[in-house]
Amino acid sequence: MVTCHKTLQYLNAFVRMYGADAVEAASAAMSGEAAFYGLQPVDSDLHAFAAHQSLLKAYEKLQRAKAAFWAK
Repeated sequence: MVTCHKTLQYLNAFVRMYGADAVEAASAAMSGEAAFYGLQPVDSDLHAFAAHQSLLKAYEKLQRAKAAFWAK
């Protein structure tokens, strides 16, 4: 959770107004822990997306087949 003097003095009020879950989500977004609310974190290679990885493998296979065909 993002903590500094200014946020701490309002924390209890925010929790009462919005609920602890919403305050935690906002804090995570502000600190960069969860950049996009509700979305799973991913790395730069998109390993978390199986369908994307499958498409990349199919594309690589296609490129190898094209290279083999045109090399003849």
